[in-house]
Amino acid sequence: MAELTQISTLPCVAPLCIEVMADAFALVLAEGDQPEKVLLHPRDYADLLKVGRAGLLSESLTLEEKSQMLSDGKWPKTLWGAEAIRTLEVEAGMVHILGSSCVVKVEVYR
Repeated sequence: MAELTQISTLPCVAPLCIEVMADAFALVLAEGDQPEKVLLHPRDYADLLKVGRAGLLSESLTLEEKSQMLSDGKWPKTLWGAEAIRTLEVEAGMVHILGSSCVVKVEVYR
């Protein structure tokens, strides 16, 4: 894999919010790249359940259904077309949005 150029690190006060994620995706797109993967620590990944009303995740599912799908590793698999990956290889509080040639990081302050 080629070396990725880090474009920026955006701050976000916990929980992880849709506005900052959208800004991070936009920075990758502004480089002429396409966001391909989002690497999240499980604690930050869990924040995605909290932003359903903002439009990132479906409201048609109950909290129990969301929790079950999350624990089964079945949902969400993508964020705006980029593969969402839960991993302990990313430290808690750091989210990495990867394109093919660049990366934007979101630092979540708890």
